[in-house]
Amino acid sequence: MANQIRGGGPIRNVTHLVPTDQSFDAPDDLAALAQGLASASDLWAPRVHHDPHHRYYERIVGTATCDAWLIGWSPGQAIPAHDHSGSSGAVVVTDGQLVETCWSGTGQRPSARLMNAGDRARVFAAGHVHAVANLTNRPATSIHVYS
Repeated sequence: MANQIRGGGPIRNVTHLVPTDQSFDAPDDLAALAQGLASASDLWAPRVHHDPHHRYYERIVGTATCDAWLIGWSPGQAIPAHDHSGSSGAVVVTDGQLVETCWSGTGQRPSARLMNAGDRARVFAAGHVHAVANLTNRPATSIHVYS
């Protein structure tokens, strides 16, 4: 399925959540940032969009050290296996449920993990290979942070 970016660019006035000079080297830092953004729903909830034809995503934070993306997943939408090159990341589901399939190494069988709204952020290291999908019959929303 195609991807679609929409919206007016990064959210302004989030420096209390994302200091522009902070580096996010530790997994706990990324998890805390993802959770903090998720709890600030008044900032991003008006931008949530679910399109049955295109997976929706919008960059909501962009600094020299991190990016955060809001993603709307309609039922059946998925992104195939990919990595984030040299970036570490954290994912938190704010509504609905997603399935993350991970590959830990060449020749390894993939493992699947459910990510539900309200769960702690899922953190991953640089080079992590995963696929994400909404396999339910209702929309899901997630926030993804990369550093």
